[in-house]
Amino acid sequence: MLLLVVSSTAYAHKVSIYAYAEDGMIHAEGYFA
Repeated sequence: MLLLVVSSTAYAHKVSIYAYAEDGMIHAEGYFA
């Protein structure tokens, strides 16, 4: 399984995006904190 994690800070908020490839498909999840 391929896992990619990207995190950045903008306007004092944390933005996290998770993207991974599984079973030939790419899934992505993200959230703001």
